[in-house]
Parts: sequence; structure tokens; C-alpha cells
Amino acid sequence: MLAAQAGTARAVVFLANQSAPLLAPHAPQLLQALSGALRDTSATVARLMSGATAQVARLCPPATVEKLVAHLTNLYLNPDTDGGRGSRGGESAPRPWLTNAAFSVSPGRTRDADATRATVRATCLDIVRHAPAVANAIGGTLVPLAVLGAHEATDEAAAQWRQALDELAHGRERSVRTHLAATLALLQTALASPSWALRKQAALGLATVANLAGACARDGPLAAWRR
Repeated sequence: MLAAQAGTARAVVFLANQSAPLLAPHAPQLLQALSGALRDTSATVARLMSGATAQVARLCPPATVEKLVAHLTNLYLNPDTDGGRGSRGGESAPRPWLTNAAFSVSPGRTRDADATRATVRATCLDIVRHAPAVANAIGGTLVPLAVLGAHEATDEAAAQWRQALDELAHGRERSVRTHLAATLALLQTALASPSWALRKQAALGLATVANLAGACARDGPLAAWRR
């Protein structure tokens, strides 16, 4: 099963690069299907699907990819839910973009929170790298998630999110300023999370946004984020 999924991901990447005109009409449906495998328990499969997802995103209309990033944002905020289909403790989670896809993961085969967020991070960075035009077109959805992620606890994870921001056409600071309202909205949502770590990220993100807006000293304690 794992070999078949890995082979499928590689085949999709090949088709997206070698037969893009033939694949393009089917890209939106394929993108939705691929998004279901991003929470596979196999790190290898999830990583390969992340790359395949980004390659297919390059062939999709921005509105379609924006739905994917909204779905990824939901996974990032609610990593302990079964792909958004339900949550622990009887609470209902937000409905995900993916509802019935060929590559969707069976219940009980989802990954832990850290692994889920790592896959979201990798997918977003891949989209910025392999589908830059689309990534810049959906900055209002992508930039807020990247700002939140740029304050993850581990340096490596935070650096990858900052790299995604840096590779956008407008760069890190201008992108944040351009999409300030959407960024503030997501950070405020994260502040209400039951996860203390996520609330801390959101608080640091708000401080960074204030710093960029000139409300804090530019050489203050969060200046390292700008480097």
C-alpha cells in the first residue's frame, strides 16, 4: 500500500512536469484528492504527497489552491482532529475542504499533532517554491498561516516558515503589511486555541506584527524574526 501511494505521488509529479497541458483540466479534482493523503501515518508518503500537491497546485486556479491552504490552516489549528471530520471530547471541528477523496486516510491512520503541522509546513513551502505565481495570488490566506508558523518553538520549523515568507514576491515584511487584516484575524483565532503552545505562537505573532507596524522598537526583543 505504501509503495503504491509513493509511486502514485511520483507519477503525479512526472505528469505535472511532462504533460502539464493534459493534466491541467483535471488539476483541481486531483489537488483535492491529494490533500487527503497529507496526514498519512507514513512520513515518507506524506512528504511525497506534499511535493505532488505543490506541483499540481501550479496548474490550478488560485481560488482552488486557496481552498487547499484554508484546509491546511484548519489542520494546523486543529491537528488532533481526524482531518476535520470530528474532534476529541465530542466537539465538532470546522468542516475541511476535503470531504471525499481517492487518497483520503482511513480513521485511525492519522498522524500526531507535530507531524501534521510539519506536513502543513512542508506543503506550504513547496507551494511557494513550485507554484510562486499562485502563492502570491493567495497571499491573503497563505501569509497569515506563515506568520503564525514563523513563531513555532523549534528554530528549524520557524525558519522554514520565514523562508516561505521570504520567497514570496513582496518579501516578508511587505507581505505581512499587505495582508495585515487577514493576519490579525488568524492570530486572534489562534489565541482562543486550547493549545498553550499555539496561543504562545499567536501572542508572539501579534507582537511581531506590532513591531513591523512601528508600534514597537525595531531593535526590540523580536528583531531576530526580521533576520
